[in-house]
Amino acid sequence: MKLSAFFSGLAAASIICLLSACSTKLTYENEEWWVSAIGDDADVVVRYVGVVSDSTNLSERAELARMLQEFATDTQPDDPYTPRMYNASRKVYADNDQLIVQESGKMANPLLWWAQTGLNPVSWFSPSPINLTQSDLYTAKSDFDEKQVILETNGRLTDRDTYAMLRTTIRNPQDISTPDYSTLERAEVIYWPVAARTFYWKLSGPGYKKYWMSLVPDYFSLPARPADDTTPTEPAAGSAADQEPAGSSLESGQDE
Repeated sequence: MKLSAFFSGLAAASIICLLSACSTKLTYENEEWWVSAIGDDADVVVRYVGVVSDSTNLSERAELARMLQEFATDTQPDDPYTPRMYNASRKVYADNDQLIVQESGKMANPLLWWAQTGLNPVSWFSPSPINLTQSDLYTAKSDFDEKQVILETNGRLTDRDTYAMLRTTIRNPQDISTPDYSTLERAEVIYWPVAARTFYWKLSGPGYKKYWMSLVPDYFSLPARPADDTTPTEPAAGSAADQEPAGSSLESGQDE
């Protein structure tokens, strides 16, 4: 289930669609992934950042906020919004003027041999949203929606042709130089050294550069619910989110 399937119509017992190309005009600006792929499981934190709506109707916005609040009360969801996540926890909170939906949990380690060889039959019918692939020198991610923009990463960005050249002709990663992202018509691949085990990337969401109004005031003007955790807190020590880079290899793409 995609976050685009999450924000269109939400029933209290079954949260199915609330955040993208849906009739309720509620979406998010970008999504951030932290993945720590160590052991059989990968620790994963996903933040859907900047929940917004284009509606100016106060009653409609209050209803959207109420639906989101209902979603937030399920802090240990059996069916997380993030595909293939398990042992998940969820919270909704504000960071300055941005409303954030965060899910933390585990996924199967995408770097294990059965994931890389394609021998896991689960992946044939339900591909992992992480989808990292390895070569002798690099771990890479390239399965981006053509409408998405890579905003930040702790890896390196390039186009497909340059990455293909790196894989076949360059034997010393320290000697390579890739084009500046600003000169690329489109960055299609993020790659990391093959020994890397912590990965971060930030992608544009359906509401990127639409400049819709934040749901922060609407959400926090609602009466508090007992299970509603609205306190912005840092991810727990040792989680994948601890790997968030201090800077980005794409400074020009920052939108926060």
